[in-house]
Amino acid sequence: MAKWKDLSGSLRDLLRLRTHPVALKFLPEAKDLEKIEKLRRPRHQVLFCQLVTAVRTFGMTMGAQDEDLLSPACSGMLGLSPRPDFVMDGRFKAAFWFESQTDGKQFERNFPVIPTGKHQAVALAPLGQERFEPAMILFYGTPAQMILAVNGLQWKDYEPLPFHCVGEGACADAIARCYLTRKPSLSIPSYGERTYGHVA
Repeated sequence: MAKWKDLSGSLRDLLRLRTHPVALKFLPEAKDLEKIEKLRRPRHQVLFCQLVTAVRTFGMTMGAQDEDLLSPACSGMLGLSPRPDFVMDGRFKAAFWFESQTDGKQFERNFPVIPTGKHQAVALAPLGQERFEPAMILFYGTPAQMILAVNGLQWKDYEPLPFHCVGEGACADAIARCYLTRKPSLSIPSYGERTYGHVA
């Protein structure tokens, strides 16, 4: 797995990233979390973006299942549990993000989510520590750093890269959409990620 350590070093050196690239893996069973070296579980319920911040900023290895996550949006986006009726009918987001429940419902229809039933937990670690083989890699950067990453992706076998903005849900734009399309995804940090994940 030395390739992941090398890739992490290259990303940090070439793009001058300020934080660790993050390896993310979906686990079929929650007990699989116990097999990952130095993995920590949250001591209380958290938002998913808080776990990402602990990994990319402090170099921790973190894992979670549905019961560890505070918001049904986090758990639902990751495919750890079905989204409840009060989310799907628009009430959840209409309470503070949209003018009406109809708008909230339309948002939920367009919110990328990983299908439930495929896995029970998720693990995150700094890519360079090679704790596991990642399903995907997350990294955070300035606009200048991110366009260089896009340029690098397009250097060979060029294709345009369409990106998605659901609105208040950068995690879904970045993670769920990448999972569903198997293509790179770029997102603008949302209010939640900026407030609770401390993203610039």
